[in-house]
Amino acid sequence: MPQALALVILGVLLAFGGDPFPLLNARAFLLPITAVLLPVTVWWWWKGRKALAVGAFVAALLTALPTARFLVDRPGKPSGTEFLRVALLNVHEDNDAYAEVVAVARSTGADVLAVLETDDRWYQDLVAALGDQYPWHVHGGGERFYGIALFSRVPVRNADVVSLDGLPSIRAAITTPSGPLILFAVHLRAPESAAKTAQRNRQWRMLETWVSEEAGPVCVVGDLNTVPWDRSFRNFIGATGVDGGRDILRPTWPTYAGACLVPLDHLLAGHGAQVGATHLLDIPGSDHLGKTVTLRTAGQQAPG
Repeated sequence: MPQALALVILGVLLAFGGDPFPLLNARAFLLPITAVLLPVTVWWWWKGRKALAVGAFVAALLTALPTARFLVDRPGKPSGTEFLRVALLNVHEDNDAYAEVVAVARSTGADVLAVLETDDRWYQDLVAALGDQYPWHVHGGGERFYGIALFSRVPVRNADVVSLDGLPSIRAAITTPSGPLILFAVHLRAPESAAKTAQRNRQWRMLETWVSEEAGPVCVVGDLNTVPWDRSFRNFIGATGVDGGRDILRPTWPTYAGACLVPLDHLLAGHGAQVGATHLLDIPGSDHLGKTVTLRTAGQQAPG
């Protein structure tokens, strides 16, 4: 009985304990935790350990609660006109599979590439390999593992590297077939300590201000180092009106044998733009999956 109670208490803590460090890092794994608890429930029930089975089942229900709202409130299929394809690639700075990554980037057919963890060497190699297809490009360097580059085959009116509480981000004004779009490419701080978690949360608030100031279509693309059920993520969506689409819960990190556990890499869109078809892709040598997203104009959403 004490073990069953401990499981229930753990479920309550993970479901309702909020997002202080280090609890938020455990809460990032709610999807795999729930997936493990359900077969454990069946196993213990089959073995006759009914109290433990009930405790595990209650814990599974509790850990599923924060993510369930994204299934209940899942947006309908977007019906607007496709106007831009964006790819997000976190290449992992120490990765030396340059040719393979370039091949993946080319295969996406994206109009815009946001490439994360790019130091100067990565950026130079990408420009040499992709410059013919993507004549507009910009790079924000600096701290290790937080360099960021943007490549575009569609016209960019201007692109600026701006500090997001000490880390580089890119604000680009892009000309699309449907009109202007403001794109923010970001890599938020990983919440590896209480101080870094506080910095990441400040970055969310800064980004909220930037996005809220944009009157027209806007998208945010990057490694957000935040799961959608984190309070900072939810507050951002509520304040800005942007949305991550129907596949916001699909995990992208860490990669192992083609599988992932945590959804950290996202494209959010709003103010007249919406997220359409989303596809994940392997990035050779990286610990993240890549993502391609088709942006659509904001029309009525079809049910389902």
